[in-house]
Amino acid sequence: MKEAFSTADYSSTRIAGIASPIDFPFNREGYRYYLVEKDMCVPNRELLEQEDSGYAKPIPAHIYRVVVHPTVTLSPNDRAYQLKLSDDRLAVTGFEGYCVARATHAVSHGTWYYEVVFTSQPPESHIRIGWSQSLGRCFKYLFES
Repeated sequence: MKEAFSTADYSSTRIAGIASPIDFPFNREGYRYYLVEKDMCVPNRELLEQEDSGYAKPIPAHIYRVVVHPTVTLSPNDRAYQLKLSDDRLAVTGFEGYCVARATHAVSHGTWYYEVVFTSQPPESHIRIGWSQSLGRCFKYLFES
């Protein structure tokens, strides 16, 4: 039996330019929704927007794209809901179980690096750090404490 999500499973985060925090809700399969914008490069976009919408129909996904953040931070929606992000999304705090957080930008090619500072770690806890691609699972853990 699948466990139901509660309102505590919503995760709030702040986005630059928006005064109040935004909640990223889950759908019934447990996936978090993504912030999107209209894709201005879609061919014949004007025809799609002028179409009569007097009846209910699905929103065509091909005319939208995921909003790309201008700077690399921890992703507000590609992380476990148990993790809490700081307001600037550069720090993460977790207290229970195995949780994963990714950055807003994935590794694609070339040489990359990042710096990490552990401010505290309880005894008997475990931390892994590594690289991930945008649609892949986390892999190549480089450091284990």
